[in-house]
This record gives sequence, C-alpha cells and structure tokens, in this order.
Amino acid sequence: MTAGGALLFARFWRQLLGAVPSAQRWKVPFSAADPVGTPNTLNTDAPGFTRALADAVTELRAAGIPLNARLGDHQYLVRKGQRLPVGSGTESLGVWNKIEPVWTRPTAVTGTTRSGPATSRPWAGTAAAARWPARC
Repeated sequence: MTAGGALLFARFWRQLLGAVPSAQRWKVPFSAADPVGTPNTLNTDAPGFTRALADAVTELRAAGIPLNARLGDHQYLVRKGQRLPVGSGTESLGVWNKIEPVWTRPTAVTGTTRSGPATSRPWAGTAAAARWPARC
C-alpha cells in the first residue's frame, strides 16, 4: 500500500488481463509439475502488452495522478473526516483479502470524475458485504 507505482501496476494489470489472452501472458506457462515456479517471465512481446501499459499511464495522467503514486493515497475511505487508506485488491493481482475498487475515469470536458474533481481519489471501493459511500 505504501510502494510507489502500486496504483500504476494495478491499473496496468487490469488492462493486460483484458488485452492479452492468458495463454500469451507468460513466456513460461503454468505447469502442474512446478506450480510454485510457474508461470513466470512476463511476455512483454505479446500483442496488447504495450497498449495495456500505455492505457494505464493514460488513465493515471488523465486523473492527475503521478505514475509513482502509492495505492493508499488513492484507494481510501473517509470516516469522521479522517482519510483511511484501504489496502488489498483483486484476486487477479494475487490478493487474497479481496477489495474490488471501481475506477471512475475523468470526463474529457470537465476534468472531473463521477465522484468529484480529477485531483480527488478515483476509486470507490467495494467489499463482499458492503459498498463504500461514493466519496469514500
């Protein structure tokens, strides 16, 4: 949650999953004979890889978020006026304590997101049993 670039990676990985079929994502695919060591070696030559990274960069820049932004600075909820970072992510990132953030993109005309100005947090987190308020 405090690592710089974590938000960029999360956005990139989400884009990559949609752009590159699972069979093409890794140079060394999953093997039942080596479930811990495979898959490995991300296939950066796969069609769609470069586009996925470019799209993630574009999303963050459009929202006014630095590429080295920390996840906790942009995925949070507010309780009693205090901003509380929300860690976690989706199972597609290998995270077991799942939180499925919803990305709200800035509009091209106004530079705002559905939940507020482009400089505010573009995430609205959801959990299995609860939905955080729109301005969380």
